Amino acid sequence: KSRDKDYARLLGERYKHKLRSIFIASPGHALIEFDYIGAELAMLAFVSGDDVMIDHTSRSNLPESNPKHYDIHSNIAVRVFRLGCAPLKSVMEKAKYGHFRTLAKNVVFGLIYGRSAKAIAMQARETRRLDEPEFEADDAQKVIDAFYDTYKKTRPFLEACEARAENQRWLKHSFGRSRRFPASRDRSILAEFGRQAKNFPIQGGVASAVNRG
Repeated sequence: KSRDKDYARLLGERYKHKLRSIFIASPGHALIEFDYIGAELAMLAFVSGDDVMIDHTSRSNLPESNPKHYDIHSNIAVRVFRLGCAPLKSVMEKAKYGHFRTLAKNVVFGLIYGRSAKAIAMQARETRRLDEPEFEADDAQKVIDAFYDTYKKTRPFLEACEARAENQRWLKHSFGRSRRFPASRDRSILAEFGRQAKNFPIQGGVASAVNRG
């Protein structure tokens, strides 16, 4: 659905139905979408015990008009790329800086999935519009560094999760669900297990929270 605006721009009036309209409920039934705003970031904040991030994710749910509102992606983008605007999503889009915020968002979520700066930069290049600047791995790395500098407890937590995949070979998230990893000497397999281990307490925790909701 993130490309809906591009489809509308390319197809004009011919683009009459958004991509998600392909999903329809069976007769006599309805589809209900249930979601928590910023759930993955909030989960990372809580499980890592990072007080600064807990504060920021809590404030992200406030409306932009509230002076205590805090947008993590916008603040990191404005800081890293030295943009002369307020760190708010609506302000950045109006100033045509929205692609900087999108990059910051992709980098932050990429960290949760264990993605490298190079992989994130490749994604940014694939999805960028022609009138937007091209991002390199160095740009993504700057965002990564800014994130870890702001939320200092997140890196040690993610690294500890990664190490458990090879050493203890199991994790348990906040709601009690376990994830086990088989023994291996293949470094590529262990690296993949490490990426999954970083993600499990966050994505698995959010899934369990939504189930309870």
